[in-house]
Amino acid sequence: MDFEAEPKPPSSRDCFEVAIVCALGLEFDAAVLLLDSIWDEDHGGAFEKAPGDLNTYINGRIGRHNVVLVCLPQRIGKASAATVASDLRHSYRSLRLVLLVGICGGIPMAGNTEILLGDVVISSSIVQYDFGRQYPDNFSRKDTAQDSLNGPNKEIKGLLTVFGTDYGRGWLQEKATAFLRDVQGRSSKYQYPGAVHDKLFRPDYHHKHQILPTCECKSHEKQSDAVCRAAIEASCKDLGCDESFLVERARLKGREPTTDGGQTLSDPIIHIGLVASGDTVIKSAVTRDRIASKEGVIAFEMEAAGMWEYVPCLVVKGVCDYADSHKNKMWQHYAAATAASVAKAMLMRHIPVEKPMLTDMAQRQWVMPFPPDAEFVDRPDILTWVSEKSNLPGARVALVGLGGIGKSQLAIQFAHRVRRRSHVFWINATTQRSFEESYQTISDRLGLGKPEDSVESILHRVSGWLGREENGRWTIVLDNYDDESIFASSNGLHLTTLLPQTETGFTLITSRSAKAAERLTGSAKNIFAVPTMSEEGSLELFRAKLKGNCTTEDGHEVVRLLDYIPLAISQAAAYINCRAPRVSVRDYAQLFRSSDERKKVLLNWDYHDTRRYHDASNSTLGTWAITFDQVQRERPSAIDLLSFMSFFNPQAIPEWVLKDYGLGDIHEPPIFTLGDFVSWSASSFLSHITSQSLANLILTEEFTSWFWARFQQGHGGNCSVTQKREPQFSSMAKALLKELRSTVLPLVSRPKRYKTQQLVANTEDADSANTSIFDEEYNKDLDILLGYSLVTTTTSKGVLKVHPLVRYCTQDWLSRSGSSQKWKIRFLMVMGNKHPAFWTPGTWSQCRELAIHVQPITEEEPEDRYVARIWTHLCLKVAGIWTENGQIRDAAELFQRLVSVGDRLFGEEDIFTLSALRFHYQALIAVGQLEESVRVSKQHADRARGQRKLARRAKREHTVILDQLRIKKDLEKARRAVLEERRHTLGEHADDTLQSLVDYASVLTGLQRCQEASHIITQLLEENWAGRGGSGYQEIMSEVAAILAEMGSRLQRTEIEPLLRGILDVFERVSDRLPAFKPLVFTRLYGSLAECLEEQGKSAEAERVLRRGMQVWKRRYPNMTFPIWNLVWVLVRQRKYEEAEREYLESIKSWGHLDFMESVGPCLTDDIWRFAHSLRDNLETENGTQLLEAACSRVTEILGETHETTIRVRSCYEEWANMYCN
Repeated sequence: MDFEAEPKPPSSRDCFEVAIVCALGLEFDAAVLLLDSIWDEDHGGAFEKAPGDLNTYINGRIGRHNVVLVCLPQRIGKASAATVASDLRHSYRSLRLVLLVGICGGIPMAGNTEILLGDVVISSSIVQYDFGRQYPDNFSRKDTAQDSLNGPNKEIKGLLTVFGTDYGRGWLQEKATAFLRDVQGRSSKYQYPGAVHDKLFRPDYHHKHQILPTCECKSHEKQSDAVCRAAIEASCKDLGCDESFLVERARLKGREPTTDGGQTLSDPIIHIGLVASGDTVIKSAVTRDRIASKEGVIAFEMEAAGMWEYVPCLVVKGVCDYADSHKNKMWQHYAAATAASVAKAMLMRHIPVEKPMLTDMAQRQWVMPFPPDAEFVDRPDILTWVSEKSNLPGARVALVGLGGIGKSQLAIQFAHRVRRRSHVFWINATTQRSFEESYQTISDRLGLGKPEDSVESILHRVSGWLGREENGRWTIVLDNYDDESIFASSNGLHLTTLLPQTETGFTLITSRSAKAAERLTGSAKNIFAVPTMSEEGSLELFRAKLKGNCTTEDGHEVVRLLDYIPLAISQAAAYINCRAPRVSVRDYAQLFRSSDERKKVLLNWDYHDTRRYHDASNSTLGTWAITFDQVQRERPSAIDLLSFMSFFNPQAIPEWVLKDYGLGDIHEPPIFTLGDFVSWSASSFLSHITSQSLANLILTEEFTSWFWARFQQGHGGNCSVTQKREPQFSSMAKALLKELRSTVLPLVSRPKRYKTQQLVANTEDADSANTSIFDEEYNKDLDILLGYSLVTTTTSKGVLKVHPLVRYCTQDWLSRSGSSQKWKIRFLMVMGNKHPAFWTPGTWSQCRELAIHVQPITEEEPEDRYVARIWTHLCLKVAGIWTENGQIRDAAELFQRLVSVGDRLFGEEDIFTLSALRFHYQALIAVGQLEESVRVSKQHADRARGQRKLARRAKREHTVILDQLRIKKDLEKARRAVLEERRHTLGEHADDTLQSLVDYASVLTGLQRCQEASHIITQLLEENWAGRGGSGYQEIMSEVAAILAEMGSRLQRTEIEPLLRGILDVFERVSDRLPAFKPLVFTRLYGSLAECLEEQGKSAEAERVLRRGMQVWKRRYPNMTFPIWNLVWVLVRQRKYEEAEREYLESIKSWGHLDFMESVGPCLTDDIWRFAHSLRDNLETENGTQLLEAACSRVTEILGETHETTIRVRSCYEEWANMYCN
């Protein structure tokens, strides 16, 4: 509801803030029709002009705006426009918005959107395309900063931002259509000409005589050929232009002819983009497309560049032709009407500036503790929403978001904007005392109270004053309304009664709590969740707050580090201002990244801000600590959940892991040994009695469970979120012991299981009830965190995220409260419980989800013995998964770290230290480091001597490794002898000699003599294989590929890379004369070098190598599919998901050879499953589904329903569908 009176005639030209300029009379006619009032006619033409002003004006009103119209005097172009603009500015000095309204030539396509005749173009900026230097061979446009036209000001940018949104564009189009109908009702010349007359010819089709045999231009075909003047002026119908050269327009298809032969009326579409302005009328489709492609413009016109230097303007023009040689004037009136209608609609949204009225202002009451911010960066979407809501009678709305997100600053800005038309009262709702003090201030300002009045009396009187509509329109800002509990009842008055909802009142609330805000506003629809600022807005704020300058690159780096949070950005600028020139913007970024301690100092740095309460913290850490304290008071278990989440990677936290954060009944506690509880001397004494080492004896499940429950309670665990209960043990250790029985436990002698009578049975019904209760409690906790904006949802179902700075500040808050260690332990406990073991089927997707969360943990080394047990439990699982997935080098490093921690905290003979040692040397064997594996296995055997079973197996395995190493050395001698014999008896080039040669290269590679092996491979490739493409050749090439793959996986990557490059160079030189070989052989040849490069972080170079391989393959086998897997994974690792998906789908479509499918079948299933999941991780689940569908269909088509590969691929698709598509 608008409480302003009916607009009164303006008293002077200074009351005009909007101008409409037209270049042609027909444009001016359409614009005049849309005026709501013409002041010159209604009030005697009282307005004069500035001396020397030669323009003629029409003064009128559109909506709430006083508008002046002016038309260029008979001449179009920049010069005429500049003269008119100069005089306009002298006479109308208060102009805020100038609209250049009329007709223009349009580009047929704006990106992927068609532009039709009658559509309207609004300029986002102006390009002066014909301003530059003409050289003998080309034209160069001047585009430097001083030569370019500046963009629109912030206010107009804000207007365009709103119109660029779906809501804004839809609103504008709806209003413009209504105004267009009104104009068409007044004059028939503005009717829609009909789709049949909307014709776009191909750019290369000349507008020339097509049927007149006597005109020489009939035979001219080239773009440079001249066209006679008669043809230039004639219509397409007169010239006989061939309509078979028309371009089909999709938007015109649906417009069916009416019964009278006309066309159905079509509402124009509005386009916002760059507009080209120049002195030349564009009548060439080729020139049009060239300029449009180079400059990115969507329309051509001729006046804006001339006006811009005097009055920055917005172009609002209807498309009347396609800026080609076929243009005509049929569409000009309709286009002028559509442009004028859009211009009027824009003014309906544009908010006029309130003019101060001394008599009225003297009565406006103003209680505001903060001045306006001269450096405020507008957020038009938010303030526009608040402004629209403020027009509703009795509205209460809220801005909700993180502390420091800018809610109060937006409220301050809004309050200063409305003070000229409303009483404004600011209420500090941080505490009950501050609330009552604010009411006392309002009472004093209104003259309602006496010094001796009670608080209750003051609250009653102010509330009563607000409830009386005769007191006029009022706006209340209820700031920092975070804790609703302290306002449940204030001196007998409920807060809702203290803020009456009268038709003349509007209440704006700022709050960190969505729950509190909704209680007061009555609906979530009245809440605006304030997000972080955009990157560009953040940079603008940072630069505004800085005293000095900063480069765009440095500024972007700082605002990214600060997660685009306004308070943190202002704090950073204040810190730099204080320390300049000792600390620059770049220095700040480096300090922030350097360490957690430095980050803490920077985020805790306090500064003075006149627009914040004097007793409030201005630091980011201090502000959010208040929120954490508030959440803890409101629901302690919610802050527990946030504490737990702070140890995850903040961007993708799966809910299925979170739901166990508060359970005391962890199903897989670590295994403890006797040595964890008794001294070394005691366990040694017991060992002498029992003749075996008892320090490493695994304790019974009962004792482990009892201790684990006690340990949890001492480190922040709880047995239940609803009630205290005794620890329940039946499900706790069994799962872990069963899981480890096949790996670790067989290495040691286990004692007999002790029977116990004291365990509490845990029935299925009890488990189900506890789970149900906990799920409900978890949801309540999560609701609180979401309500305070501390946690947000993502587009992926069941995945949450936390602002990185919130995560850091949470951990700092935990550290200061002494709770950090207990929540880190709980994180380790739950992750160890939830992380699948490598032998568990169907858990690959879960491992992928947890990977980013467990990776940092595996790189730490705990200092506490008991925490180390938990850490070891998790790391053994992770290392097992890595080994299974081929990340053997990473697994080897983690096993080595486990050994280091075990030696330091558990002792060298501890069973888990020994287990890690054993896994370590097995990983070393897998990566071909036999010499090192012998040393580690010898160490393992020596340490295990005190435990009989373990010692026997360790010794046996060490012997096997020694044999393997010895065999390889003996094998090298034997293979060399066979090779020499065959060379002597059969010759250098015999098939058997070449087979021996490749066998010898294989042994050399195993012994890490890769240089020698590469010489042999080069020799084999350069061999004359003409006519020798049989099975012997195939076996040799397969072995060559296997050798190269082994080389590519070696750790000595820098030494291996030049060898592999040299081999590939030779292969490409001789490939045309090599007989055909299997696809996987080719894949390994290029994949080996690609893998070597990737391991060195050279992903882009690896991609180039594989694409080079594709070219060689296609040249050699044009009708066969290239094995795409290696290339796809290189693209994925570079985060080129769309490109990887496109390559994979194209590859699937080209599958068509049974031999190819048979050869790649074994690896196909794993590769396509992993790739689908990589798409899901990038929030592209639907694309993963399409990929699996396509693969399933194609494999079935080629191999049949019953083939093993078909069954595996179908199984993958079904599992995917069950997980993500239901």
